[in-house]
Amino acid sequence: MNEHEEIQLTLDVGGDEPEGASFRMTGGMRLAEELRMGTPLAVRVIGADGELLAEGDGEVTSVSFRRHPETTARPAWTERIHGVTLS
Repeated sequence: MNEHEEIQLTLDVGGDEPEGASFRMTGGMRLAEELRMGTPLAVRVIGADGELLAEGDGEVTSVSFRRHPETTARPAWTERIHGVTLS
């Protein structure tokens, strides 16, 4: 039995079916503009086929800055990173 089969067996044994599913996201996306703390947002998750999978309300709850050093390809630059909390 390989590792994948062992994991699959543990998922198939007993227990009730889940009553729901949630979505958590890591990573980031480029914004068209900077946002201020407290800015309200509508967040939507849309499948590759265009189907709306989830939607919720949120707001910008943190803004931090990350300095990127100069490289041979580009000068130093500062990135503004927005944290969002969904309700």
